[in-house]
Amino acid sequence: QPYELQYCPAEVQLADGFTKAVKPEKFEFLRKQLGVISVL
Repeated sequence: QPYELQYCPAEVQLADGFTKAVKPEKFEFLRKQLGVISVL
C-alpha cells in the first residue's frame, strides 16, 4: 500500500493561506510553518 492517510486539523491546513482570506494572526502562523521569509 503506497499511500497512508493522516488526519490534519483545519487549524493547521497550510493551503488555507493560498486559498482563503485569513486573519493576520493565522497568516503569520501559516507563513512561519511554510518557512516563508520577508526579503524586504
